[in-house]
Amino acid sequence: MPSLAEVLARSARRTPDRVAVQFGPETLTYAELDERVNRLARELAARGLGKGGRLLLVAGNSDPFVVAPYAGPRLGRIRLP
Repeated sequence: MPSLAEVLARSARRTPDRVAVQFGPETLTYAELDERVNRLARELAARGLGKGGRLLLVAGNSDPFVVAPYAGPRLGRIRLP
């Protein structure tokens, strides 16, 4: 079974210009969402998030709230609500 991050990456390849999410007045296409997820995953890895590491993210109804649920799985971790 593919992870959430794998499903997003596949959707970004198949339909990059299709709207993936809308929050407030902002929309993100699958390609834009995938890029933001990659950027956050790289930043978390650079800050030392490694295997077995824990991360607590507190974000309002904004870009990080939409992007963060994909970043952990992109690094091979799971996310619990």
